[in-house]
Amino acid sequence: MEAFEDRDQSPPRAASQWRTARRESGDPQVEEMVAIYLAELRHVMPDFDASRASPPSAEDFSWPNGSFVVVFDDDEAVACGGVRRLSDRTGELRRMWVKPGRRSRGLGRYLLEALEHLGREMEVSELCLDTNRALGTALSLYRSSGYREVPPYNDNPFADCWMVKTLDRP
Repeated sequence: MEAFEDRDQSPPRAASQWRTARRESGDPQVEEMVAIYLAELRHVMPDFDASRASPPSAEDFSWPNGSFVVVFDDDEAVACGGVRRLSDRTGELRRMWVKPGRRSRGLGRYLLEALEHLGREMEVSELCLDTNRALGTALSLYRSSGYREVPPYNDNPFADCWMVKTLDRP
């Protein structure tokens, strides 16, 4: 498997104004966006506690076990999300977030396609995720992108919906 280089790694059909780059969890832009994402979850779900929500470790996002994808508009980081390996065939989407002022412009779908592209680069054949039904916009995006509900695959106390998608080979 070829290492993912730090250069434009946009998925097929990428929007021309956006570009993506792989980053590990210690990257300052990733850390900032994940912190904002977790604060938003606490706002939507007041009892949310990130330390109890099946928290991944930094090693989960170190290649080849996984990585984050950051989406840039010019030089501004505007979205991020991660994929971590659960098994040889399964990856898990984590911490998918789009900057509030940039939502409803297709960035979420673009980010999701980039994360699926990353999953293919990791040579996993399916991606799964857990979420909460309070995140209706995210659920709509996942459903319209081919994710289907499955029985729980983890014990995340803040999730009430688990989904999976089989990745098509390029």
